[in-house]
Amino acid sequence: MLVYNMLQLSNNCSAGIPAHLVADNDYAIFAGDENSVGRLVYQNSEGLAQNPITFSVNANESYIYILAMGGDPSWGAGIENLSGTINGRNILALSSIQQSSDVSGYLTGFREDVENNIASGGTYNATLADVQLAFSSIIWSGAMPSNGVYPFAKGSAVIFKIPLSEFGICGDFTYEVLSDQTGVKITKYLGTDSFVSVPDTIYGQPVKTIGLQSFWYNSAITKVNIPDSVTKIEAQAFQCCTSLNEISLSRNLTHLGTPETGGAVFYGCSSLTQITIPDTVVFFHGSMFQGTQIQEISIPPGVAFLGPWAFNGVTSLRKVTFKGPLPAELGQSIFGGNSPDLSLYFYGGLNGWSNASGIWPGINLIDVGIDGDWLYTVENNEATIRGYTGVGGELTIPNQVQLIGSANTLPVKTVGNGVTPVFGMENITVTKVTIPSGVTRIADRAFWEARALREISIPNSVTSIGNFAFAVCLSINNINVPDSVVSLGNEVFYRCSSLTNIRLSDHIPSLKYSAFSLCENLAQINMPTSIESIEAYVFYGCTSLTSVTIPANIQTIVGSAFLNCINLGTVVFLGNSPTSTGTWENCPAFVLRDSNSSGWGVTFAGRPVFLTNGDSNSDGITDTQAIGLGYNPSINLLPFINYLRTNPVPGLYNQSQYDANRLAGRTEVTSFPASYNLYTTEQIQNMAIGDLVLTRDSDGKFTLEYNIEQSEDLQNWSVYSSNTQIVRLPPNKAFVRIKSKQ
Repeated sequence: MLVYNMLQLSNNCSAGIPAHLVADNDYAIFAGDENSVGRLVYQNSEGLAQNPITFSVNANESYIYILAMGGDPSWGAGIENLSGTINGRNILALSSIQQSSDVSGYLTGFREDVENNIASGGTYNATLADVQLAFSSIIWSGAMPSNGVYPFAKGSAVIFKIPLSEFGICGDFTYEVLSDQTGVKITKYLGTDSFVSVPDTIYGQPVKTIGLQSFWYNSAITKVNIPDSVTKIEAQAFQCCTSLNEISLSRNLTHLGTPETGGAVFYGCSSLTQITIPDTVVFFHGSMFQGTQIQEISIPPGVAFLGPWAFNGVTSLRKVTFKGPLPAELGQSIFGGNSPDLSLYFYGGLNGWSNASGIWPGINLIDVGIDGDWLYTVENNEATIRGYTGVGGELTIPNQVQLIGSANTLPVKTVGNGVTPVFGMENITVTKVTIPSGVTRIADRAFWEARALREISIPNSVTSIGNFAFAVCLSINNINVPDSVVSLGNEVFYRCSSLTNIRLSDHIPSLKYSAFSLCENLAQINMPTSIESIEAYVFYGCTSLTSVTIPANIQTIVGSAFLNCINLGTVVFLGNSPTSTGTWENCPAFVLRDSNSSGWGVTFAGRPVFLTNGDSNSDGITDTQAIGLGYNPSINLLPFINYLRTNPVPGLYNQSQYDANRLAGRTEVTSFPASYNLYTTEQIQNMAIGDLVLTRDSDGKFTLEYNIEQSEDLQNWSVYSSNTQIVRLPPNKAFVRIKSKQ
């Protein structure tokens, strides 16, 4: 009799692989890697019933092993067999399926059932330990189908070894193995998510290629992350993904489009306004960005082929920077129908650019200069530092640059070109940067991913710092933003994970989107009084913040500003209630406000509101005292206080008891000094206090700043004159002390 089962595989990148598995008698399924099994995932214990099954495959498991166990030979002649389909593929057609030698001798439960002639039709048991032991002696061979099945002898047990890569689907992705067997290619995205993260491996094999038309005409996608394992993106991969507005490309990408498939990778992505092409790209096929809203882009230095119509008709395009020589092979009509404001930036000292004006007549060409290790551009008789070619270390940006072929110099006014970081992506060599006086602007992404940068000096001539300017500067721990700065961009200090201290300008009007997101070591921040608004996610994930004070001028706080500030205890407002949208999720903070301020409700952004200078529930404990003691100020502590007053804890004194005991102690010592271990005048040889304090008067004389005091009752002390010898001691008793002058 045949057993039909529905087999469904799933793992971290798999939504399910349907399969019909056909086997005689009992079987079990294991998962593992190419050389071992690590887990029993399913064992048939349902007799010969037709039972659908589902099991999960872990990310590190790249093979499934089907253990088929044949029936008792005494039940009749014939063979046992395995057949079926997985993901619509006939397993008889799988080229890489292998079959083991007989392992029945290692399967304790199976052997006992056969020897005892238990004809229960499907109750054999196989343990993981049995199969792992069997692996020590297995001989593998290619599984050979016969008459539409994989046959094996009755009374035996064999393992069929199948790589998961044979099944061609992984979660929301279909794929195929590359012909050179070095990895896999994504052939289709099947999902409906707006944010798509392409897996870097599928069943243990690296994802190397994003295939032809794999995402095209998907209007749901808004953001895509492509892992660093990918080296090629084939033609039309994202064509007409009209909602796509953000894409992160592999840092090892070499081909945008291929000679075999063509280009148009991002053709018709009408929401795409910016993209960073990694410097590893060497092939840039045609019609790449037609129909997009790209505004600025840099062409990597190694690009040898720039395909036809790459930017044709992109009216939003304002700046294209060529980071290397003029590409050796240029397609037709790369530019055309663009804005008259389009400028092409190039390094004039590199090959090919002397003829550029003839290749693209009518387009504004701007020569990028080189002065020492610094790359710059010139506009309106001012220089912008846009790149660095040196070895790193501690650097000072020049305050002026020498023009190529001229004795003239121009002042440096801007750091960064707004597209690519000055020191390149993921720089790990630059540790300190001094920006010279005279610079007025730090552009977008100027120091982005300067991961080793520990120190930055910003002069008080700088007036604006752009978006992402210091994002992912992982080593910087202290920043001073001078008062000359009047504008800070979005995500300006995003993921500065070592940042512990920052001083902000007194003239910035707002903290913009995600300004300090994931600054996980930022323990405190002093907000200037000039700030009127705090935008979304400004302090997202700042897990070291415990208290924040909000200036009185704040008018607006977006609800997600303190999202995931899991240790934030108090947010103190110095003014009236600002407007707020949303709530501070995963943030336990109490809101404290002045009792004279207005506009407040009982909650703000979902957090309870209490008083900085009052007792909101009149229990005798101020709200700030309650929070300091670890209590919610809304809890009425008065009954507890009254209880302690009438039922004092044994061993604790109230004020009157304390005063009475102190007086009794003094009386005891003064009345019976001989009962205590005190020094007599005969016993005293020398007396001193710490380091004697010396002061010097106008005449240059030194004076010891201490007094010698005497008392008979330990309460009233008289000071001796400047003569430091103790005289006129009373005949009965005296207490003497040396005391620094206050």
